[in-house]
Amino acid sequence: MVDRCNKVGVRIIVDSVLNHMVGVGQKSDDPGRGSSGTASFDGRDGIESFPAVPYSSTDFHDPVRNCRLSGLLDLNHSSTHVTSYLTSLINMGVGGFRLDASKHMFPNDLQYVLERLPNLKADIFGANQKPFVVHEVIDRGGEAIKLTYKNGDEYRMGNAYMLAWTYGYTRVMSSFDFKLHDQGPPNQGAPNYAGRAATEIVTESNRIAFAREQNGFFAMNNADSDWKRQFDTTLPSGSYCDQYDGELQGSMCTGQTITVDNNGKASFRIPARGCIAFSVISRIGGRPSPPNPPNGNFQKTAIFLQRNTQPGQNVFIRGGSAQAHQCSTGPFKQSTDLCSIPIIHNSTTPWMYATYRQWSQGDEYLDFEGEEQRQGTYDGTHATGTPLAYSTNDANSVDYQPLNKYGPDYWFVQILMDCDKTENGWFELKGYMNGWENDIKQSSCSGTIDGSNPLKSSNNHVAKCGAVNVYTWNSNSCIVNSF
Repeated sequence: MVDRCNKVGVRIIVDSVLNHMVGVGQKSDDPGRGSSGTASFDGRDGIESFPAVPYSSTDFHDPVRNCRLSGLLDLNHSSTHVTSYLTSLINMGVGGFRLDASKHMFPNDLQYVLERLPNLKADIFGANQKPFVVHEVIDRGGEAIKLTYKNGDEYRMGNAYMLAWTYGYTRVMSSFDFKLHDQGPPNQGAPNYAGRAATEIVTESNRIAFAREQNGFFAMNNADSDWKRQFDTTLPSGSYCDQYDGELQGSMCTGQTITVDNNGKASFRIPARGCIAFSVISRIGGRPSPPNPPNGNFQKTAIFLQRNTQPGQNVFIRGGSAQAHQCSTGPFKQSTDLCSIPIIHNSTTPWMYATYRQWSQGDEYLDFEGEEQRQGTYDGTHATGTPLAYSTNDANSVDYQPLNKYGPDYWFVQILMDCDKTENGWFELKGYMNGWENDIKQSSCSGTIDGSNPLKSSNNHVAKCGAVNVYTWNSNSCIVNSF
């Protein structure tokens, strides 16, 4: 099952019970006792035998020193059998664990177990990836950890942060009251949602602020004193209304007004134990006009790079006019680097392609440097060049890309490129995925456009501006087609 799910991009999170086994005194062959499998067990005090794991009495805590939750045999988390069990699941290819009854275990015990787990399988998740772990902490009305609408401002601040951050599916529920701890809210299902990248992140003790690139800004101050400073909001200049404690009504703000200058910066105060949130829809005078197209000879250009990958791996490209100019090594010199070529992303991708959508924001050049200063991030992970999106030629697949006439595993990007910044209409590129693609010795390409390589000394793929360019990782082969 794990192998089959991984092959289609479905990740397995194992619900793991590490705190305990059965109740003391229970035994598999007692009347009315059993398990979902055929394994025998004996939970009588002092015997504590579970041979299928295998656990023995040495794998459990002495009840004098460690309590038995509701009379359940308490596992000793320093036992090698506990970590070996989780390790065996990682070796099968699972992506992580949901740990049952975490709040009934000492934090040091949990840390001991988790620190000894190996990395996830690199051929599935990429190199040096740790397992995803979520802990069960349930409030049943009388528990120590709880946060509901009845907690007032704390709950409101928590909801504001979750709405502002780039995680999950947004679902706003107003006027929802509950009487039972496990009563569900009214809903019609989660909507599809893909937001702007979180950038310009500022953190201090009990404080966080971040922009949603050119779309909004959020700041939360959970400290006991006001927070006043200048922030880079990434927003167009204008006056904005705070949407946390007010709104835009006509041409006036019912709460605080924030003024953003021509550089996207604003100075304002976030009150103690409070938030500020504003966006383009709370701008006085309406949304800003779309920026004028940049000057230049921008033409639609597509790049396909075939690369077999595993879910969790992502492919980038770097490139430019390397024969005509000395390329900068950066960082963040793209705007003055004559080797860099201005681009505008206009790929059409499915809504769930959050990695491409966020990494493509603020990516304004094809260059050999890598990340740009204002380029979007995905869950805190930085881009390492111009991002590509996975595609296939299978029209029944969610990954289908109409320009893909070539097969599965073709990573692509469609951009508007300033052909005047290329070398007589040609430019160079090379793949990047945790390191560079090998050097290329390209001669001529097949396709509907003359693909004779004019940049003979290049050790990169050579592509045509205004065309569909198709390559294979570490291969000299190429196709150049018209749209």
